[in-house]
Amino acid sequence: MSPKSAAEGQKVVLKVLRVNLEKGHIDLSLRRVTKREKIEKIKVWKQDRKAETLLRNVAEKLGLPSEEVYAKAGALIEEKYGLYEGFEKAIKEGAEALTKIGVPENFAKAFAAVAEERIHVKRVKVKGMLEIRCVKPNGVKIIEDAFLNAKKAEETKDADVRFYVIAAPKYSVEVLAENYKRAEEVLQKVSQSVASKIVKAGGQGAFRREK
Repeated sequence: MSPKSAAEGQKVVLKVLRVNLEKGHIDLSLRRVTKREKIEKIKVWKQDRKAETLLRNVAEKLGLPSEEVYAKAGALIEEKYGLYEGFEKAIKEGAEALTKIGVPENFAKAFAAVAEERIHVKRVKVKGMLEIRCVKPNGVKIIEDAFLNAKKAEETKDADVRFYVIAAPKYSVEVLAENYKRAEEVLQKVSQSVASKIVKAGGQGAFRREK
């Protein structure tokens, strides 16, 4: 392909230089599009196509025409979040993320169900090690409760918290989330929560971040 042309049917990212409405001409440039712009535009294009497919899946689940689903729910979601981003938000926050912007509950649940079935959200993992001791008669129960309460308090749809016994008194803490910032935030909160509860109960607790 020459720098000034594209083959028929080929998808390329171009920058609009000038628009002549009288002549119906549009001047485009291939060279003036940066690599980053190409990647972003292609990503958006792919997400738009995927969103259309997901919308059809929602329509099938509800037994309604795609046009009706878009009119009653899709348009609201697209205006507030972007259509594909709305599906992603439904994975992270559930159908409530859609009902709170005015999407009917049955539509919101269908969107959330399709999102969970069809979209794989990549997650990152961070981990650390807790070293805790509690020699009281009910020490084992105190430790178990500390882990359970910390997990309940911090685990949400966008973060998964896991504890593993390495060899008492050492325990591994793993957090899976959509980005490192969120994962680190949950890891620190969970670990501090466990350690502080053990210390308050008369035991010892310390946390070490692992690479």
